[in-house]
Amino acid sequence: HRQLSSTAAADTLSAAHPLWKPLVAPLLPPSEVAKGNWLTGNAGAAKEAAPAPCVVGEWVCVEVDVENPMHITIELSKLSLVCTHTPPADADAAAGAAATTGFEVDSHELVLPAGKRALVRLSVRPLAEGELRIVGASWTLHNLVHGTHDFVLHGRRLNKTKAQKAGKEYAFDQSLVLPVVAPMPLLNAKVVDLPPTMLAGEIRRAALHLTNNGRTALNALRLRLSHPAFCVVGVDASPPTADHATALAAAAVAGIGKPVLLQHNRTAEESERLSKLEDAKAKAKAADWATLDLPLPGGELQPGESTTLPLWVRAATVGSHTLHFVFAYEPTAAAKLLKRRLCPLSTKLDVLPSLALRHFLRPAHGCARDVAYVLGLTMRNASAAPLAGAQLSCVSRHWSLEPLTAAARRPELLAPGEECSVYLRLRPRTAAADAAPSGGGKETVWHSELCFEAGAAVDTRTVPHLPCLLRDGAPPIAPPDPHEEAHRFAPPVKRERRSSRHLTDADAGLALVLQWRTEGGDAAGQL
Repeated sequence: HRQLSSTAAADTLSAAHPLWKPLVAPLLPPSEVAKGNWLTGNAGAAKEAAPAPCVVGEWVCVEVDVENPMHITIELSKLSLVCTHTPPADADAAAGAAATTGFEVDSHELVLPAGKRALVRLSVRPLAEGELRIVGASWTLHNLVHGTHDFVLHGRRLNKTKAQKAGKEYAFDQSLVLPVVAPMPLLNAKVVDLPPTMLAGEIRRAALHLTNNGRTALNALRLRLSHPAFCVVGVDASPPTADHATALAAAAVAGIGKPVLLQHNRTAEESERLSKLEDAKAKAKAADWATLDLPLPGGELQPGESTTLPLWVRAATVGSHTLHFVFAYEPTAAAKLLKRRLCPLSTKLDVLPSLALRHFLRPAHGCARDVAYVLGLTMRNASAAPLAGAQLSCVSRHWSLEPLTAAARRPELLAPGEECSVYLRLRPRTAAADAAPSGGGKETVWHSELCFEAGAAVDTRTVPHLPCLLRDGAPPIAPPDPHEEAHRFAPPVKRERRSSRHLTDADAGLALVLQWRTEGGDAAGQL
């Protein structure tokens, strides 16, 4: 049998999951993270940990494996845990007299066929502070015979002496002796309005619904994401601005259309993220998108209160994914034995292919006055439904996007398996154009919105499009490598020499974003 946390269901992320440690470690202070050294590895952190405390009024579950070795069917009734409760040393006499009633247990009935086994979850709920000891289980067989079984757990293997190695001795396990602390906050989280299947690049607005089911308030709410490229949490959609509406009104209706140039004065954080996007090798450093501080109304969540945070989900990678969320929070009244609590949450998402893209980039030799490139983009519908490329955006400090010719045709709606190509021009912005007002001296990034359709363009400066672009390429959290310490001295990486006029140089980088939609417009996304 094994003890389960009262805050996590059996099908969610648990301490036995390989992703548990890399997800939880950044949420805890360094003093609370068990680490080994280069010689012992994880073995140095395998010492017996202090028993995890339980909370007054919260159920503690123990899974018990019950087997019927006989050749007849047996019936068990009043199957429950056998526990003892010891009040704290400074408790008064009245509390000591009530030690036998310091907890309550649930009762189960079980019918087990001959030779079969079943896994039963038994629970106990402490009602007062002190120490709760789970001794074993009791039952009644066919309503006639009473029986009990004591739980004996083995701790870690002892190997210090020769006798211990030869006799297979184990340390005493105290995981069934639980300190009981005062009432605490208890967070319950769930994801709502997220479909089980999405197309690659599709963006959907879901929500995180948070409820405090405990008896005290919580604050300092933080979140750790296993797939930071998929999720944008806590920010709502940006309303269209006046300059965006004016610029869209000037877009041409015939042909591909005139590019809509939108100015964006990016913040210091966005400047850092976009500079990383301009260097493909630096994308691996974007993992800090996985740790977030979440806002709460009034800075805390009172008992029984709920709050809902917007959750934008972009299907970043094709395949079957399990998105893990780990919430860390603290009680408003500090507790000595339980300083913070964790709430794990998992949800599954299947991502199907949408548009498969191919491109080429060649210098435009016919342009004698300045440097320009011809961009050829081929879109193939790899999904099972008709899709259309609605808009191509260029996000850059130095480059703008425009049609190659004034009579260029718009891409049409693509049936499954069909493809089409468009040819565009990338032209460097002139010094005079870059001298436009930049809003207090901040660095200006230009968004060239090139619409393939006559409808309204997408402003890629707004939420959720810009946050999804900034998180593009952020790697998922991976399990720790058991041989990481042995190979931590990696050989130096040989740097490749690039042409000074290469388009992806850090001083002239850009990001291309393709907006697509389904035939009815009920789904849309960006690649």
